[in-house]
Amino acid sequence: MHSFVKLTALAIALSGSAIQSYAAEDDVELYPYPDGRYTAYSELSTEVNNAATGLGYTQEEWDVPGSKVQVEYLSWFTLNNTITEFEMYATTIGFTTISWDCWVNHYIDYFWSEMVDEGVDQYWRALGYTELKWNGTDPSLPPSEEKKWAELTSEEQLAAEQICYMSQSWDTLTLPYVFEDVDDEGNVEDEVGGESSSASSIMVSVSGLVSAVIGSALM
Repeated sequence: MHSFVKLTALAIALSGSAIQSYAAEDDVELYPYPDGRYTAYSELSTEVNNAATGLGYTQEEWDVPGSKVQVEYLSWFTLNNTITEFEMYATTIGFTTISWDCWVNHYIDYFWSEMVDEGVDQYWRALGYTELKWNGTDPSLPPSEEKKWAELTSEEQLAAEQICYMSQSWDTLTLPYVFEDVDDEGNVEDEVGGESSSASSIMVSVSGLVSAVIGSALM
């Protein structure tokens, strides 16, 4: 997959501010499938195209989500303090603070303690990370970093979905994404991009898994 880019000195300096909290039961509302971001560059509306340009994307970078590390490896908080009009550009594309940090950043720019506060450290743990690996004290990367989606265990795939990865974004595939949907007769149908019903159902099912995990932990 990717190798992690550590926080810049500016990001470290800015990180003292608290990152917004959210309730797990609100995941469906907080994490809608970001159609704007996962639309191929050639199909973008004028407004979203201008916003992408404002964030510094080229067509090649836009069409491979995860490839523009200068933007996508940084949280909303960091970018809002470093890029002029970042919030305007991001909201035009369709993001909020929390949806950006999940769908685009996958919490990569968070300190481990911040992920604990948000309840998402467990998913990076399932992918083989520890606090020492995350902060660079232990420089070795977990095996999941070298795996394609199909090579991940089912537990690792579920954990990756909780931090807003899809198989396509994990493998850094080129847009448009094709999703497989199954009709009432069990036949597989391919659909492209954000129009696929399976794309949105991924995160609905993930939200259910969050509730199930929390429920089990409280028993």
